[in-house]
Amino acid sequence: MTKLFHKGMIGHLKLKNRIIMTAIHTGYEPAREAAFLSARARGGAAACTAVMGVSPEGTYNNMLCISQATKPQIAMIASAVHHNGGKLIVQLFHCGRNASEKTIQGEPGMPIAPSSVPSPIYKTKPLEMDEKMISQTIISFAQAAAICREAGVDAIEISCSAGYLLSQFLSPFTNLRKDAFGDSFENRIRFPSMVIANVRKKVGPDFPIILRVSSSDMIGGYEVEDTVRFLQKVETFLDAVNVTGGWHESSIPQISMHVPQGGFADDARQIKKQITVPIITCNRINTGKEAKRIVEKDYGDFAGCARAFLCDPDYVKKIRYKLPHRVCIACNRGCIEPVLKMNQASCVLNPMAGCEEQLSNQTTITLEDKKKKILVIGGGPAGMQAAITNARQGHQVSLCEKESVLGGLMRHASKAPHKSAIGNNIASMASEMEGAGVDIRLTTNVDKTYIHSFDPDYVFLASGSVPFRPRIEGIDLPHVLFAEDILNFSEYEIGELLNGKIVILGGGAVGLETALFLANYCISDTESERFTRCFLNSDAAVGYPSFQITVIEMNNKIGSDLGSSRWATLQELSYCGVKVLTNSKVSAISSSSVFMQNGRSYPADTVVVAAGYHPENTLEEFLKGSRIPYAIIGDARIVGTIGDSILQASI
Repeated sequence: MTKLFHKGMIGHLKLKNRIIMTAIHTGYEPAREAAFLSARARGGAAACTAVMGVSPEGTYNNMLCISQATKPQIAMIASAVHHNGGKLIVQLFHCGRNASEKTIQGEPGMPIAPSSVPSPIYKTKPLEMDEKMISQTIISFAQAAAICREAGVDAIEISCSAGYLLSQFLSPFTNLRKDAFGDSFENRIRFPSMVIANVRKKVGPDFPIILRVSSSDMIGGYEVEDTVRFLQKVETFLDAVNVTGGWHESSIPQISMHVPQGGFADDARQIKKQITVPIITCNRINTGKEAKRIVEKDYGDFAGCARAFLCDPDYVKKIRYKLPHRVCIACNRGCIEPVLKMNQASCVLNPMAGCEEQLSNQTTITLEDKKKKILVIGGGPAGMQAAITNARQGHQVSLCEKESVLGGLMRHASKAPHKSAIGNNIASMASEMEGAGVDIRLTTNVDKTYIHSFDPDYVFLASGSVPFRPRIEGIDLPHVLFAEDILNFSEYEIGELLNGKIVILGGGAVGLETALFLANYCISDTESERFTRCFLNSDAAVGYPSFQITVIEMNNKIGSDLGSSRWATLQELSYCGVKVLTNSKVSAISSSSVFMQNGRSYPADTVVVAAGYHPENTLEEFLKGSRIPYAIIGDARIVGTIGDSILQASI
């Protein structure tokens, strides 16, 4: 058996394996948080981490703040996790300057920090902490730790990472103080050191304390060597160190799809070599292969995974028994982007994340009236999820897909850079359908006659979407292709295209990802090497490749549908030498050029259309005229994301 599934120890705490669910700010109410975490414990996590604030001025308004009044709620969460065989860690959290007046719970009504330096995320100028505030915050951490111990929590983790309060004292960019808590390295570590020492004094020598640190701030303030110096001074108070990457505000991606699997594990290993307590290694560990590498190759004593568990609560059980599992693709759409706006966390690939309390209350399968014979038309994300949901409710479900494989547009999306994990999710959903008893019929084209002969009680029309074909002169010429065609080309075919000039029409996610897909064939570095050169050492000479790829967008902004990953994608495009034109509308295409409405033209040996999609729902008219109840879901209803399709199919 791999070392990953050997028992481990953090201080006096015995853990059944080496996989820990690290903290996620979910924004859930306590009962919902309890159900959420206990489902992950049931799925095999050795320990689950809940994040809670230590004082109102450091706690977000959708986060539990630890107090005597909240001790019963903390105890309830601990009991739920214990019931399913896991241990509960509570992260003691203080946001510091990373907040605004609208996002924190209590007085003084605005964020506090070592110095009045605004966060680039929330842009609110914080109050500089005076000595009274510093003393009270130290007390708050210690009291919160004691309450957690009294409530049955198994270990506490002190947050000193990601640009939150304790780490703000470490960095000379956010700590401009000239007193005993700033100016020199020894002074900058004084406040976090006092917090740690006082927490230890309050909980006693036998209660496990973990410190979560950023290996460096990655904004130029402190480096790995500084973190090691700090840890060496405080490790006598600690039982483990949880090592993550940099701060949220860093210009180096931290948790987006651009970060390679285990992207900052080298930093954790460097720290591990120089301190004596166990290391929990974090950041982009979403597969069993990567978790195993972390532990067996001595990058850490434990693999810390957060969104892997958000995406699939049975992550540990599935990787242990080599079953397909839903894999986080680090899109940030459900987990990071909503939470920064004080909304609740979700997952685009797991619509049931956060709904565990509702599921646990369903003691029996409930059918609306009788067991129904359901026909699902389409094997993309919406169709597969609809089949899974309804089969699990006890209905007889058949899914028909006209292609020989499942996945729909997910198959094309999985070919794009940084999105190969989507292929894992097709396999996982197929496995879930089989487990739920869905009758899967591939290479089956459904028409009116088929529906009549099938005689369903209900139909889900999940026939997806097709590429939008703009009304442009020359759009039907043989050298005009669509993005999904390119994504399915052979290496030889792509090489032939790259010998000439390529123009991509459309600067949305599909167009930009297609440009990166093509560029990857001409850049010899690995994903990790590209990440290092593009984001960690941007001054390195790249030497742009010889290909010529130009993306043309009619609006004034490209990548507007990329969300929080937009800036990293644009930086990678620049690194790869892809040219981008905005405010440019194509009026015509010839055999060798594209012509713009402004009179300019650009040479083009290949034109790639990435102008979006429109619904494919030709059976809708027939279903309207029939007496068969039906629903149109996914792209067949309205073109959206994979997450939109899966969510619609889960309701």
